Amino acid sequence: MSSNTHQSAVEGSFKAMLALVRTRPGYRLILLSNMISQLGDWLSYIAISLLTLSSGEGGLALASAYLVHTIPSAFMAPLTGRFADRYDRRLVMIWVALLASLLTVGMCFMAYQQQIWWLQGLTFVRTCLSAFGVTARQAAIPSLVHRKELYTANALSSIIWSTLFALGVALGGALTASVGATSAIAIDALTFLLSLVVIWQLPSLMPNASYVVDEALKSEQSNQHEQSNQHEQKERAAQKNQIKESVSSSELDAKSGLWACWRVAQRSPKLAVSLLAKCPLGLINSAGWMVLSLYAASVFNDNSGAILGLFHASRAIGTGVGPLVFQKLWPNSTIQSSLWAGLTVLILLWSESLWLSLLSLFFFGALLGYTWVRSSAHIQAYAPSEILGRLTAFDYSASIICQSISILFIGAVYDLGWGLDTGVYVMVSVTLMLGAWLIHLEAKAQVEH
Repeated sequence: MSSNTHQSAVEGSFKAMLALVRTRPGYRLILLSNMISQLGDWLSYIAISLLTLSSGEGGLALASAYLVHTIPSAFMAPLTGRFADRYDRRLVMIWVALLASLLTVGMCFMAYQQQIWWLQGLTFVRTCLSAFGVTARQAAIPSLVHRKELYTANALSSIIWSTLFALGVALGGALTASVGATSAIAIDALTFLLSLVVIWQLPSLMPNASYVVDEALKSEQSNQHEQSNQHEQKERAAQKNQIKESVSSSELDAKSGLWACWRVAQRSPKLAVSLLAKCPLGLINSAGWMVLSLYAASVFNDNSGAILGLFHASRAIGTGVGPLVFQKLWPNSTIQSSLWAGLTVLILLWSESLWLSLLSLFFFGALLGYTWVRSSAHIQAYAPSEILGRLTAFDYSASIICQSISILFIGAVYDLGWGLDTGVYVMVSVTLMLGAWLIHLEAKAQVEH
């Protein structure tokens, strides 16, 4: 246990992250393009949320503003996974960026006309399209870094996400308040084009391809870490070979669907648990989102935009810190942090203090951030490369389906007048039960291994 903890600490250190950015140009380009696109996304995300809040449509309308940014990924998962496992992932990302920019121009027009439902409809279509880019990008990462660098790559992505979320929601709130939602969404359209320019510089990223430059440095790092990583590399290779040897070639074919790939993943209990780890995360994530949005609107009505941005920023900062901190507490678990996140949501629900609310949101983001990074790194490390795109899509869709169920339930309960707390209590209870079952499977997988 101590050696694993030490290794995780090294993998997730800032020094390792800087080395990764410096020595892996392909990953650096993907990271930069994603940074540009994400910043724009958060601008329009806050603009649409504030437009919906000001429309007075109710809890379900607020839930729909969240869903159009998330649930399309679940609908498109059967297609996005196949595309990522069959076509050049670079070209997929390029086409997504171009078409998403055009759709965002249409969103600008709908925001200007105050057509909330049309605006959300176009956002839904854009999110469907963006799902192809997200899956292709995640599936491409293992071909741009070494396996021992996967946790570092995902932890760095989490830190970047949290930083841009904090900046984006704050800037989005300020822009929407000063120059209007249309301008904020227009900037988002431009960021897609800038992201396309960066992606264009990537090499071809066909499935099963490996693109790691600077062979001298690669050899030097391999010698330095050979002994410390030998056991882990053998473990991952053994699990992948075990999966491949137990299935037919047709089950690994790019034409097979998500459920076929899930049946393949079940041959490795550790991989199967990692694929389900984001389910309790999804349930509690939506509950937290509804609480912080309605809390900001009801308690700080006159300054709801600024407070909403502050709440999101606190949560986002925690998301970046969590993968660096909690890896020492749970070096081998992808589930337990989600259960503790349920407690932070209850604290936010009960809180009457702004500072306590910000603190609970910080830990809420930190706990969920660790779960996301650890489970993503496990999937990329243990999944056969032939089905990584589809398993990535399965991973996202499972989480998003849980998010959607949670947020629709809480929104409906709120609109029926049963109170926000009733919906949150139910979702926290379901999260605890699901999490307890997954912890049991996780412990069983470790014993079997």
